[in-house]
Amino acid sequence: MITSVSPPASVAAVYLRCHPADYWHMHTLREALWHFARSLGFADTEPFTDDGYASHAHLPRLHHLFQLVKQGHFATVLVPGWWVFSIKDGDARAIGDELQSLGCRIVELPGRLSGYVPGDGWSQSRRPARKPAPVTVPAPDHDQAPVIVPSPAHHAPHRI
Repeated sequence: MITSVSPPASVAAVYLRCHPADYWHMHTLREALWHFARSLGFADTEPFTDDGYASHAHLPRLHHLFQLVKQGHFATVLVPGWWVFSIKDGDARAIGDELQSLGCRIVELPGRLSGYVPGDGWSQSRRPARKPAPVTVPAPDHDQAPVIVPSPAHHAPHRI
């Protein structure tokens, strides 16, 4: 009976990259990936962050992660989406495939970021419909609150 997980299997690597640098976004993603790792049964995570590096630049933490995967330190890398490897889909796929060829599995954080479209943070299939903002018309009496008038789009017939 196995009572413990070997060190490489008990800790998942987490890879994050954002350009330009965004400390708070990275912090939020790191926390989400840590909780995701715990839900998958990992004891902990080891973060590798190239915050502020463009995808076409040398990515020192990704390079270090590759070295550790080659040495057998990590069998799983958690990412918010493959877009962290590159903003170019083909390059991202090539980097991810190379990691997987080393025997490492890549697991994406479930949710809206997993199907990320570079530029807006939403996948095409999950992008919310744009809703027109209501128009505020000032009330004639200054003692009353402004009246909110819905835009004409709110009166359009709904299609299912």
